[in-house]
Amino acid sequence: MIKAKAPGKLVLFGEYAVLHGAPALVMAVDRYIHLEITPGDDFFSVIAPDIGVSFATMTFDTMTFATTTFESGPVVRVSSPENISNLESRLAFVSCAIRRACELATGAGSSLRGAKISIESSDFKLEGTKLGLGSSASLTVALLFGLLAGAQVELSRDGVYRAALESHRMAQEGVGSGVDIAASTYGGILVHRMDGEPEPTSLPPEIAVLPVWTGNSAVTKDLVGGVDDALRSSAQARTVLKRMVDLSEDGCRRVEESDGEGLLRLVNEYMVCFRDLGKESCLPLITPAHGELADLSSRLDVAYKPSGAGGGDIGLFFCRKDQTSAVKRAIDDSPYRWIEMKGSSRGVEIL
Repeated sequence: MIKAKAPGKLVLFGEYAVLHGAPALVMAVDRYIHLEITPGDDFFSVIAPDIGVSFATMTFDTMTFATTTFESGPVVRVSSPENISNLESRLAFVSCAIRRACELATGAGSSLRGAKISIESSDFKLEGTKLGLGSSASLTVALLFGLLAGAQVELSRDGVYRAALESHRMAQEGVGSGVDIAASTYGGILVHRMDGEPEPTSLPPEIAVLPVWTGNSAVTKDLVGGVDDALRSSAQARTVLKRMVDLSEDGCRRVEESDGEGLLRLVNEYMVCFRDLGKESCLPLITPAHGELADLSSRLDVAYKPSGAGGGDIGLFFCRKDQTSAVKRAIDDSPYRWIEMKGSSRGVEIL
């Protein structure tokens, strides 16, 4: 049996802008996908209760892996003895990761005919609601890494990153910045550019980041698609996006220069752009919860912004470390809750 795990992520800076050439700042966090992979059989069975799949099987025409491109792919058949709605959609990331692992194993002169795969992802939920920590990316990275380890195929961490990125985008119909794949693969805090090599970095030593749950989940794909539509039709939206690109460049530079005060100022400026982009896109990027938390941050003289696409999920308070206790007390007195979460210095690994 192979056991693997990969961390989730928080996007600290650069949402939306990263899709248009800017760097993003991302931190791997200590919330993990855990996998158990038992090689055997001539098919793949999947147990993933956290996504509503108590048992399912996948079979692939693996004989075509040597001659079929990943884009066209071998035939996959997904089934379950239970009547599970949207089964193929629920398992899209699993299916694409298995396909990519089989292709890589075949290319390396090995084989990967089947396995029993158990997926545990409760770390990515709070009381049954997803937190928006990049569970699909963590799953993709951990599954690809674990399957290749079981097939005794050695792949560099950079190779794992590139293969997982391709697999993840395939499951999302070609979209995705790769920022979450980078965090799950490498761990730590990274400066990430789309299709570039992630670079490790660290926050200014006096700065703390405190995640807060807004109470509602967001559908990232819908928000990103809506913003893309607005960028095609609205000059004002494009102006806001250009400002976000500039702020992302400046924000990552402040981190490299260890300029904590400058970073706090830019976080608040990015929040203003988030609000403006939502307005120009006619999308709730800044929900009432995000607005109330931003107002609270102003009263506390700290900084705040959403983590990720907005529309719910997690918000981030940025403050000096000596302000952390006061921020936590203020959140405790609000309708919201801060989440105990630390950075994860390690990326995907075999246990």
